[in-house]
Amino acid sequence: MNISRIQLPLVLQLLLFLNLSLPADVIYLNDGSILVVEKAWLEGDQVNYQTSSGLKSLPKSQVRKIQAQKAAATAPPETRRYGIAVESPLVADGPGRKVSLGISPKVETEEISEEIVDRLRANLKADPQDVRSRSELVSALNSLGALQYLRGDYAGAKFRIRQALVLEPKNPRILVNAGLVHYQSGEYREAEEVLLTATQLEPNNQEARYLLAEAFYAQDKIAMAITAWKETLQLGPFPVASSRLKKAEEEAGIHSQLGALSSAHFILRYDREVSDYRLGQEILYALERNYRRLNLDLVSNPPATVTVIVYPTRAYFDVTRAPRWSGGLYDGKIRLPTKGLTSVTPDIEGVLVHELTHSFIAALAGNHFPSWLNEGIAQFEEGKTAWPQSGMLT
Repeated sequence: MNISRIQLPLVLQLLLFLNLSLPADVIYLNDGSILVVEKAWLEGDQVNYQTSSGLKSLPKSQVRKIQAQKAAATAPPETRRYGIAVESPLVADGPGRKVSLGISPKVETEEISEEIVDRLRANLKADPQDVRSRSELVSALNSLGALQYLRGDYAGAKFRIRQALVLEPKNPRILVNAGLVHYQSGEYREAEEVLLTATQLEPNNQEARYLLAEAFYAQDKIAMAITAWKETLQLGPFPVASSRLKKAEEEAGIHSQLGALSSAHFILRYDREVSDYRLGQEILYALERNYRRLNLDLVSNPPATVTVIVYPTRAYFDVTRAPRWSGGLYDGKIRLPTKGLTSVTPDIEGVLVHELTHSFIAALAGNHFPSWLNEGIAQFEEGKTAWPQSGMLT
């Protein structure tokens, strides 16, 4: 198959499908239903599976396939209150990846499919005042959204979680889920909005405050992020929030000295001692132009907001701890050293395209992409691919 820009989206979809990562076993039934279970295995003519309510089994003839995955680490009970919850520390997860939120969703109903959601919706339509029918449908929509989220289908997850919010707009658990999906999709303003509502409804919801801080930080609202992380820690120990707070406090002084500009899709901070308003606008223009191109090349749902920070060279290496040869990185924000920047040269634009590609892939699939593929696509878009245009992918 010839590799060309127009074929890249198909390649991305195929490789994403091949690299799914679920923290539980999934049983696919012949009737289209899906069982999300703790563990599943074949034994004779039966498929046995472990659930929270005990050991169960069903005939092998009813099963189309079993998706076996490594079991997720057990988290303390209090961190699993919500359908999609923060479970483990944020870590840098390879080149071109933003920090991982360590998500492990709790699927509230073990058997879930589109057909089941449709049946539950029909039940509620027959009796709109039935509290149990409404609750069951909300739970099913949340579980289906969680499963889609784990598969990297953020658009599908958002659609289902929005449907759940229509039914229960003041459900803090669903609001946190919505904030998480928006955050991972690069929709930081939307994440901020729903998470603010969640914290108003449940002031002691530690996970909501922590995620709200992440939404602030992603938009370079450093002072607000620091306040939200401090409020998170006032509610109890939270090691991830402690490390994130420390990082933000280290950056705050530097960021307060940088100039700020914004456009439709970008928040730009730049070194005012080296750059000026004209150069800032030139950088934003280059970013918006390449945003439109990558939108056509890669994904139909790109990140809504991307923060780009052009640091004084020494500050860049102090903040990022990047190697001295580094010309830029992406860790949820695009970070670049000034290094004598006076105009957007082809080399600088190449760096911008490279790091912007990483942000698009993160919005498409979070950390589902292997590092080698993430970096390879960024190099391809930058124009530094080792593949000949007439080459074959085998």
